[in-house]
Amino acid sequence: MGTVPFRVPLLGGAYQARSLIASAQRSVNLYPERNAPEGQPPVPVTHYQTPGLRKVMQSASVERVRALYRATNGDLYSVVGQKVYYVSNTYVETEIGTIAAGPNPVVFTDNGLCIVMVDGSATGYAIDMATRSYGAITDPAFYGGTGVTYLDTYFVFNRPATAQFYISLSNVTYDMLTGTTGRVLTLILTTGGSGYVDGTYTNVPLTGGTGTGAQATFVVSGGIITSTTLTAAGSGYTLNDTFTVSNTYLGGTGSGYAGSAASVATAFDPLDIAAKSGSGDNIQTVASIHGELWLIGELTSEIWYNSGATDFTFQRVQGAFIDHGDAAPYSLAQADISLFWLLQDRQGNGVVVRTNGYQVKRISTHAIEQDIQSYAKISDAIGYCHQIQGHAFYVLTFPEAGKTWAYEIATEQWHERASLGPNGELDRHRGNSYAFAYGYEHVGDYQNGSLYVYDQSFHYDGDVPIPRIRSFPHLLAEGDRVEYLRFIADMEVGQPSDDNDPKISLRWSDTRGATYGNPVIQELGDPGQFQTSIQWRRLGMARDRVFEISWSSPVTTALNGAFVEVMRVGS
Repeated sequence: MGTVPFRVPLLGGAYQARSLIASAQRSVNLYPERNAPEGQPPVPVTHYQTPGLRKVMQSASVERVRALYRATNGDLYSVVGQKVYYVSNTYVETEIGTIAAGPNPVVFTDNGLCIVMVDGSATGYAIDMATRSYGAITDPAFYGGTGVTYLDTYFVFNRPATAQFYISLSNVTYDMLTGTTGRVLTLILTTGGSGYVDGTYTNVPLTGGTGTGAQATFVVSGGIITSTTLTAAGSGYTLNDTFTVSNTYLGGTGSGYAGSAASVATAFDPLDIAAKSGSGDNIQTVASIHGELWLIGELTSEIWYNSGATDFTFQRVQGAFIDHGDAAPYSLAQADISLFWLLQDRQGNGVVVRTNGYQVKRISTHAIEQDIQSYAKISDAIGYCHQIQGHAFYVLTFPEAGKTWAYEIATEQWHERASLGPNGELDRHRGNSYAFAYGYEHVGDYQNGSLYVYDQSFHYDGDVPIPRIRSFPHLLAEGDRVEYLRFIADMEVGQPSDDNDPKISLRWSDTRGATYGNPVIQELGDPGQFQTSIQWRRLGMARDRVFEISWSSPVTTALNGAFVEVMRVGS
């Protein structure tokens, strides 16, 4: 019998099926890219290395980076532990305030004037974008939120642990959010006075109090003011402000009127609140996309729009009801015109979806779902979207499970992201939060306050090498035993390396992917040696074999697959 060399291509990403005998392919810190057929590539798919994390700053707080946020004016902010920082474009951090300790990430948004922050509690915070002043939101009609978004001049929040959501006043400022002065909501008549000219007088300016601009309609009967109706709320007023009025506006005679501000809205109107109407499940988080408001609940979701109605400006889009909710509020992320999150509904949870118009599409595979549903906790999942050289990714981390998955949006393929733990074990990716600012993609560390930038030419996570693993499809010969004479890794070689002697290892499983033997190490090739052939010989016999290669050497490479030379030796 002669030998039969053949190519083993890698056509997709990670797929370890429910049963390893179906598929045992693992892809760690490698993502597939489809090659354009017009270039006549040797293989349809090439695997590239995920970028490293180049450290650009160490926070004074050596804790978890709970959030990174790029404001609409370009400024970068971070939350590290309980500290809130402004981070300059030269990576100098300035502490601007503190936030309550807690396990949750922090969600930001802004309206061009001020930034608001929520963390799932009943407390929220605001930042003045011009001065970077910082303070707690004080309005009594503010209830906190798990999520916040900005749409059509309004901040929109979900009220935690309820099916309700509520909105701010239009174009609120930092002073309105953090101060005690605001618009008059309710005007009460204290004293009607006497001597006024009977009649109805509209839009009469009120005098007194701490603010300006309030107006009312007055009705005079028998020389006494009998009713007042607020027509303009003004601004800068304080609760219980006392008002008077000039008799010039009430016929020219009379005196003695007194009114009072019974309620004042600094940034919120207590009546500007509504609830999901299609189902009673609680709202997990909120998002705005296509100029519409998405209310993503625990089991179902709805879409609302700004109708301009005077009582409450947002109304539900009729017929836009989604029978899927969210298992993890912080898994929500947006890329281009799609939302991504970890699904939950009446049938179960642990499925990853993306939106397509008013529909949601399942993007996780059975293999990914099996893995996710094996975790003890999935409600803590954190998601963000980012780009690498034209590739857009949704990255989903499960902190308690110590696992990170990444979905490439164009190819619809998954891979694992992993960093090395203190004992050399594979652990979740170090990135805990993300923001694109100052021309770079930033991630914050989940443990130590480090700020990194994604860098395709950098081969470490901070100062720790990045492990890269790719296992291959099952190799079978119709049940016959096969002798494996040679395995050749089809890889890019010869690039400069930080390591004088870069290595790569091969191991294999003859138990259909259940167990593997010890790795066999080989040279990865010296710089400039572009035709180095990475080969392993005399690899034994098997009926069903799964090969796996791995490396962590700091060198640029790419993987096309492998060539395998075999000889069938019979049944």
